[in-house]
Amino acid sequence: MGWTGFAAKMKNDQYFGFSTGFGNGFFQIPENYSVEDIVEIVNHRYVSKTGELRPFYKHDDDYNAAVIYSGRPFFECYMDNL
Repeated sequence: MGWTGFAAKMKNDQYFGFSTGFGNGFFQIPENYSVEDIVEIVNHRYVSKTGELRPFYKHDDDYNAAVIYSGRPFFECYMDNL
């Protein structure tokens, strides 16, 4: 089992932090954004509470306050027409 963390830069220059564990298929996206808004992926980074990119290996107290959008698990839909 493992995980990965990264930041995504959006078209409006806003950064958001993401993480995923083993076996997740898609990501939670910040409200009012879509995957089409992503213009850059910055590996092994999170976004501090002040909006700065920080490396995961060197996180400090603001890591606990950071908003990190997590991976979502796969699911099977057994309902037609969804």
